[in-house]
Amino acid sequence: MHLLFSLLLAVSIPPQHTIEAKGVLRDYSHPKHAGDFYEETLQVTIAADVDRDAMALTFGEDRFLLRGHDLFTIEGAELKPADSIGDLRRTTVAKLNPLYVMSLAGKLDVIARGDELWRVKRGRDGTIEAIETTVKHDLYGELPEVVRYEQWLDRGGFRFPARITVHEGTRMKAQLDITAIRSVMNDELVRASRADRHAIYDEDIAFRELAPHLFAIELKPSDSRVFIAEFADYLFVIEGAYNDRNVSRIAARIRERFAGKPIRYFSFSHIHGQYVGGVRTYVSGGARVVTTPTGAAVVKEIAGVDSEVVSASRTFEDATNAMTVYNVDSQHTDDYFVFYFPRTKLLLAGDLLCVRGPDKPLRGRSKHLCETIRKLGISVDRIQITWPMEGYGCISPVSFEDFAKACEVPE
Repeated sequence: MHLLFSLLLAVSIPPQHTIEAKGVLRDYSHPKHAGDFYEETLQVTIAADVDRDAMALTFGEDRFLLRGHDLFTIEGAELKPADSIGDLRRTTVAKLNPLYVMSLAGKLDVIARGDELWRVKRGRDGTIEAIETTVKHDLYGELPEVVRYEQWLDRGGFRFPARITVHEGTRMKAQLDITAIRSVMNDELVRASRADRHAIYDEDIAFRELAPHLFAIELKPSDSRVFIAEFADYLFVIEGAYNDRNVSRIAARIRERFAGKPIRYFSFSHIHGQYVGGVRTYVSGGARVVTTPTGAAVVKEIAGVDSEVVSASRTFEDATNAMTVYNVDSQHTDDYFVFYFPRTKLLLAGDLLCVRGPDKPLRGRSKHLCETIRKLGISVDRIQITWPMEGYGCISPVSFEDFAKACEVPE
C-alpha cells in the first residue's frame, strides 16, 4: 500500500491529484504607508504527484514547477530557476498542498525539509492544523511562518481543508479557498519530473527472463538490475535499489507478477547503499535476509533484525530451481556474494565485472574474478552483472568464452 494511502483517515485519493482554488496573494515590499500591501486575486491550480515530489502550479497566467527543493518558472518549453512565487518562498509553496505535507509528516511532529525544520501542529483527531517554520526576514529578523489548514471537510471519500492560509509574523501573505479537488493529474511536465535521479516508478519496472525461473528487472534510473529467482513455493529476490521508496514499488510489482508466491528471501551482493537499499521493505513483508557476516551487521543497524549469515556458501534447491550463494574475496568489500545457478550455468556477479570485449584486458576486481571462478570450480556459461546496466562499455550478459579470453589479455 502506498505511504499516502496509509496516512489519510478515510478512503484516499491517488498520489496524483489536482487542486483548484481562488487565491489571494499579498506583497508588502513597496507600501505607501505603514501596514499597506498590494493584493492580487487570481485562480490557482496545483497539479501534483506526491510520488515524484513534484507540482505544477498555475497562479493566474503564470506557471511554475516545484521539483523536490527546486522551483522553476515555466516559459513555453523552458524552465528557469526561481526563488519564490510572488512573496511565497519555494519551501512555502510545497506547503500549499496538504496531501504532500501529510505524506512527509506521517506521525512525526517535526519534519526536516532542506535546511528547514517544519513543526507539525495537530488537532485532537490527529488532523494537521498547521505547519510552523522559523524564517529569516531582511528587515524583521527571525519570524514565525505559519501555514494553516482550516475547515477540513469530507470530499467524497477523503478529507481536505476548505482554506489554506500563510502568515509570516502578523502578516497574511496568501490565502487559498479550495473550490475543487480531482483525483487525476494530467500535467505531463509533472509526470516527467524526477526530483531524485535514482527514483523508480511503475513505468520503469519490467521483467525480463534470463533463464527458466530466473528474471531480471532492468532499472534505467538506477542503471542497475534486481533479480528474482523463482522456486516451487517462494521467491528469492537479489539486490536492492537505493531506498525503500523505490523498493516498495518493486516489491509490489513482484508480488503482482508472481501472485501466490511469497518473497521468502532477500539478499544483496554487497553492503553498498545501492544494493542494500530497501531491506526494510522486504523485512516488513516477511522476508528473511540472507547475507554475509558484515552484511548482517548492516542489516541489524538498518532494519533491527537478525539475518541468515553465509560465511562460505549455501545452496537453495527444489524441483523448480537451484542456486548456490558463494561468499567470495572480491577486492571490493570485505565480504561479497555471487549467485550461481547450476542448472543453467549462469552466474550473477554484482558489480565485480566489466568485460568490454574478448580482446580487451580486465583490470582490478574484474581481473580478480578470473581467479575467483577458477577457485570455486564451477561450470559457467554466462555471467550477468547488476551494475552498470548501460554505459562504461560493459557487456552483460557476457559469455564465459569471451570472459575467459579477456582474462588472458595482458593489462
